[in-house]
Amino acid sequence: EVKWIGISMIKVKRLSKTENLNNLSIAGFDGTQWRVIESEVDPEHFYGGGTPTLLNGSISSVHPVNLAGYSAFTLARINVTNFLNVSQGFTPNGDGINDTWHIENIEQFPQAKIRVYSRWQRLVYSQNGLYRNDWDGHYKGGALPDASYFYTIDRDADGFVDQSGWIYITH
Repeated sequence: EVKWIGISMIKVKRLSKTENLNNLSIAGFDGTQWRVIESEVDPEHFYGGGTPTLLNGSISSVHPVNLAGYSAFTLARINVTNFLNVSQGFTPNGDGINDTWHIENIEQFPQAKIRVYSRWQRLVYSQNGLYRNDWDGHYKGGALPDASYFYTIDRDADGFVDQSGWIYITH
């Protein structure tokens, strides 16, 4: 059974007691979306020998985590090359720094359908396939005002929104 957690694309299956920890990573919900937390598995399990599992192993974050920044944690099977890390904001002011909306790993999904809406549910950006991290916050020839915008991403153009969230544009 596969279920979707939060508003992100992290898939989680029911984990068996013998689940190999090397297949898992820690995910934390920051109030907006699930985020992958770089994790590592202790190579030795508690009872010695064999592969660490949920019953006899441990997994921990590689770097310190600010627990106050998350409301929930889970273990998830995550294919990092298929994980989209969506920029939560950009500053299209022409200074050459952070001028476009960036979606890390979007090139893995050349069919992706991307939509961005104003807070009044007005479609202000649409891209069907091959997004090149080049949207500069313009709509119908003009710059959009500083505000929050809601995005949806259908990675495989199958009609299912795989990831959604908010981005902020400020000039």
